[in-house]
Amino acid sequence: MAEPKPLTIAQLFTGLVGRNVSFTQLLKPAVTGAKRAYGVYLVKPMDTIRVVQLDLPLLGSFGGALLGLPSDTAKERIMASTVEESMRDAVGEVLNVASTIVSIEHRAVFQSMYLDEASLPKTITESLKNPAYKSYFSVAVDGYQGGAFSIFAPI
Repeated sequence: MAEPKPLTIAQLFTGLVGRNVSFTQLLKPAVTGAKRAYGVYLVKPMDTIRVVQLDLPLLGSFGGALLGLPSDTAKERIMASTVEESMRDAVGEVLNVASTIVSIEHRAVFQSMYLDEASLPKTITESLKNPAYKSYFSVAVDGYQGGAFSIFAPI
């Protein structure tokens, strides 16, 4: 499976949120201790699943930058027990645009977003324990909180 290049991913997100974004590829997952969010994608034509896992504050940074919110406000809104509609739409758009780097060889279609691991379907949770493919990144967003970003192709 062809891997997305950190520079390509950084350019995609920089163009999307209007802030400098950098992606650094890691050999192991970054341990940040942050809550995580998940984007689930269907890869066509094989109808296989790919999952993006990222720190919830990082997702909030992307959404907040897209909305023009200050960093603290973005983090506060994404961590709220009920995420307001504008932030939910913004982070949904971020995950939708991420479909272009989730699969380089085929078309990936964003299916659903989960703002915590507890809400993930059990089949996805189980398959993430031993993925067929994994790619780890550390992300920095100019003026916002960065975090961990990973792509998984479950077995």
